[in-house]
Amino acid sequence: GESRKKSSSYSAESTAIINIKDLRKGAFGPHYSLAEVLHFRGNFNSVDVDMSGTLDMNEWMKFLHRMNQKMNPTDAQLLFMHIDHDRSGTIEMSELLPVVFSNAKPEQHRLMHRLILSENSKRVRREIDNVTRADVVSLFGLYSDAKGQMPISKLDQSLFSLGFNQQSLELATLEMENQGLAKIDMETFIELCNKFIDVDP
Repeated sequence: GESRKKSSSYSAESTAIINIKDLRKGAFGPHYSLAEVLHFRGNFNSVDVDMSGTLDMNEWMKFLHRMNQKMNPTDAQLLFMHIDHDRSGTIEMSELLPVVFSNAKPEQHRLMHRLILSENSKRVRREIDNVTRADVVSLFGLYSDAKGQMPISKLDQSLFSLGFNQQSLELATLEMENQGLAKIDMETFIELCNKFIDVDP
């Protein structure tokens, strides 16, 4: 049946990972285009050099400059504080997208976010090499319980030790939450790793 409890209106897919070629035409319309979302991604990435998916005040000033926003430093700082909803001292990409793309719908913001995370996670496949199935199995063993299940809360730590960057960690967690999972077994963990890196047999 079609009784997906986590089914969403903005994507018929059961995956959080998005390929540009799978986006429906006009997914960001009528106000925005894919090109504008990719332009935002390029500007964000150019100042977010550590790929954390967040901007600190210094990176924020550079981002405004890249986006050709002429603003005096005081106004820029006030805007930063306004956007930083959780008062973390950094602006998360998910906090910034509704500001930059103010005429988009919330589901379009989520789609933009997932698309950018997906595109940025492609570099992980290039950067992380020579990981074998045995490596992944032993890593799973460190974070799983006696029943052979790993809580989703341990996903960040386990994947971080493989070399995943912050944005890939976020996307991997979204991927599991999208499937409505609170715990995963070893095969699911290996499958998840394979979506981001090449796990050698």
